[in-house]
Order: sequence, then C-alpha cells, then structure tokens
Amino acid sequence: MYFLASFVMRGRLHAYVVAAVGNAVPFISPATVGLVSLRKGVLEGSLVSLWGLLPLIVAYYYGSSDNFLSLLSAVNLLNVLFVTYILSFRGDWGTTLFYLVFSSFILMSGILLLFKGDFTSLVIRISEAFKNVSQSGNISIEAPSERTISALMLWTLALNTFIGVIIARWWQALLYNPGGFGEEFQGLKIKKIPAVIIVLSFLVFSVLFSDYSLWAQLILFPMLISGIALLHWIVRDRNLGKGVLFVSYFALVFFTPFVAAIFVFLGTLDCFVNLRDKLSYQS
Repeated sequence: MYFLASFVMRGRLHAYVVAAVGNAVPFISPATVGLVSLRKGVLEGSLVSLWGLLPLIVAYYYGSSDNFLSLLSAVNLLNVLFVTYILSFRGDWGTTLFYLVFSSFILMSGILLLFKGDFTSLVIRISEAFKNVSQSGNISIEAPSERTISALMLWTLALNTFIGVIIARWWQALLYNPGGFGEEFQGLKIKKIPAVIIVLSFLVFSVLFSDYSLWAQLILFPMLISGIALLHWIVRDRNLGKGVLFVSYFALVFFTPFVAAIFVFLGTLDCFVNLRDKLSYQS
C-alpha cells in the first residue's frame, strides 16, 4: 500500500490514472481522491475525483445493468471528497463522522428522489434473484422490501465512504507521519454535546419514522466507530495482541446487531465517563 500511495502522490497524472483504473478494485479510487484531498486540498481532490467519475459515468449511460450501483459509486466519490474536506478543516474525527452521516442521508435521499427508476430496476432484479433461488431450491425465501434495500444502499454509501477516508488517512500517515494514524484512531472519541445530539436524533427519528429503523440506526454510526476506537486503545494499552481485534471484527461481521450494540454502548459511555482515563488509572 505504501508504494501505491507513493505512486499517487508523484503527480497529477499518476493520481488521475489510479482514480480512474481504481474503480475496478474496491476502495482504491475513493482512497485516492481522499489522499489527494487531505494532502493537497479539496480543489486538487476535485480534479482527481473527475477522473474517478469518468468510468462510472460511462458505465451508467452505456452499461447494460446495475445503473444504480454505478450511480452509488459515483456519489461515494463525492462523499469522500466532502468528508475529507471536513476532516482537513476541523481536524476532528468526531465532527467528521457527524458530517459523514449527515451527508450520506442527504445524498442517498437525493439519488432516490432523482433516480427513482434506476432504484426500482435494482429492486426488481433483487426480487427476481430471490424468486429464482426459491424456485430452484424449492424453498420459500422472502425478498427484501424496497425500504430495506434503500437502507442497505444507505449503509453501503456510509461504510464505503468511511473506509475510503480511513484508507486515505492511513496512506497519508504512511507517507508523511509513520505510526501516526494508529494513535489518531485510538484517540477517537465523540464529544459530549455531539453525542447528546446524536442520541436524541436517533430517538426522535425512530419515533417519528418507525418504518425506517435501519435508516435511523445509521445516526448511531459515530458512536459505533467510537466504540471500535476504544477497543483498539484497550488492546494497545493492555498489550492484548491483534488476536482480540480479529475475534472482535469477526463477531461484528457475523453477529452484527448484538456486537454493534455493544460497541455503540461503549462508545456512548466513553463520551460521558471517559473510560480511557479510568482504565489508565486502574492499570
């Protein structure tokens, strides 16, 4: 990854090539846009994002299917550009995550409104795929609803944006501040006032829009990441080894609701009682 990041930063042409070709590999194109934006500013990042958008635009207009997914990838690049600008401007991960959730909501709502036909086609293809599996396997599998699919697309946008920005920040540290990214991420914590706003927003959204519970859960995304950052800090502080992180991420992937709730609780608790100080005092 060091060599790829170094190649991107050699000049505009190198960054343009990686941004355009990187669409074939998950997260490479968003990370390239993020790295250039973090290091050289949002204007340079915008120029690189245009080359990343070019193959996606071609795929959208001339591809035979998956138009909505091409559109989602394009919006992801724009979201990465915005989030890296916030991170550079504020220098605070807590605020950055807050804006990441906000921008993901706005962008997803916008493309669902403006490109309703493409989304409907995606829903139809998914429903047909579930129907074919049910018929071939002689089992009954209910296809996800349109509302559920829209929530999954929202989470896909937010997660892809976050991972793209994380990789970009990691690349930046590899090149210009070795070891700095680990310390930065382990120190990630949401401040009290944003934490209160996040929790209250989640409660209000859940009550007013009870049918959109999966959308509402994204509001807690900053608390989830804060809890994961706390875990990384504990592993380093107590010298627990990377095996703990591997098991934790494995559990998060395969037992998502339960484990994610634990991380959200820990992240929220850390905002108000500062678990790091208490655990440091005990050690």
